[in-house]
Amino acid sequence: MAYEVIQGIQNVLRGTIPEFQIDYPCHNPHQQRWFTMRATAFEMANQSFFLVVHRDVTQRKLAEQEVLKLATIDPLTQVGNRRAFDEFLQREWRRCQRTGDPLCLMLVDIDHFKPVNDNFGHIAGDQSLLKVARLLGSYTGRSGDLCARIGGDEFAVIWGSMTLAQAEIMVQNLLQKVSGIRVSGVVPPDALQISISVGLAEVRPSELNSVEELQAFVDDQLYMAKKQGRGQAVCARFTPKEAQTLRAKSMS
Repeated sequence: MAYEVIQGIQNVLRGTIPEFQIDYPCHNPHQQRWFTMRATAFEMANQSFFLVVHRDVTQRKLAEQEVLKLATIDPLTQVGNRRAFDEFLQREWRRCQRTGDPLCLMLVDIDHFKPVNDNFGHIAGDQSLLKVARLLGSYTGRSGDLCARIGGDEFAVIWGSMTLAQAEIMVQNLLQKVSGIRVSGVVPPDALQISISVGLAEVRPSELNSVEELQAFVDDQLYMAKKQGRGQAVCARFTPKEAQTLRAKSMS
């Protein structure tokens, strides 16, 4: 950003552009603050002058952040929504493609969720969603991680720069912890036992595969987990060969 500011001011001084403006953060340990810097050239009394103004735009930036949060956060579970998932996955895909790092995508369905609402009520259903979301979110502490609710009872977790072996350890731990979730108000407490089905894949993003193909592949893994009895995870690597197979299947 400093280089961009220097270039902008130099362009104003040279007369290449009439003005330059940029927003920049100026946070301290106790407060977030933003300012707008504007550099302007003007003539007065046959002389050239340059004016640089810094204006506090903190309130505007905070309002913009709140609008963005409302647009990308699921209101019930407070994890990312479908829009946040799509945008984050595209960014992580491009980043891992540049660095050559692996990327893991996990899709999660709460097993037999409709009977939860039918038999125990929508409050119990909402609590189930919220507790699963919080548990999934506890596995996404890095900058390359995201947990999102992408459907009624379907969640997605993105783990950037993570191998399949590392992700499988997380998944097995997750399956054990989910089995211990209890929903308040249900009598007896173990009358409602929550389980999840998981599809997981590792990919090395390249020109030989795509985000859409990865999602379709992981969705297939999730379907197999459900078919095998639910409460299980099916994990695999999404290789270029798998991508070719997937394309051939979609064209047949």
